[in-house]
Amino acid sequence: MSLLNNAVVPSAVVGLYGLAFVLGVGHYSQEQTAAHLRQIEQHRAEAEAIRRSEETTRLQVLNARVAAARAQQAQLAAAMKEAAQAAVLAALPGDPAKGEMTYMPCDTCHFMQAEGSAYSMRRV
Repeated sequence: MSLLNNAVVPSAVVGLYGLAFVLGVGHYSQEQTAAHLRQIEQHRAEAEAIRRSEETTRLQVLNARVAAARAQQAQLAAAMKEAAQAAVLAALPGDPAKGEMTYMPCDTCHFMQAEGSAYSMRRV
């Protein structure tokens, strides 16, 4: 019986050491898994922050381009309006320089907008 006990005790000790090793490895593995999961979550958060920053930058660039296009469109519309007015004036008969010379004597009494003067109002 002593031989049986002597053989069982060392195998039980080896079995306990093996069990302790497996439990230790399992605990270490759980810690490593948790650490890796934290790293993965941190990398995801960093990637999301970078994505948001890039998206904000793209939106700012797009808004700047839209504003520039609107300003250019407004300038083009003003230039087209001015060209249309010049074309209408060019199509009218008469000589603008000659008309200005004719108008100048009237301007002294009637002013620029033809509103008249106190003197011209009394004469009427």
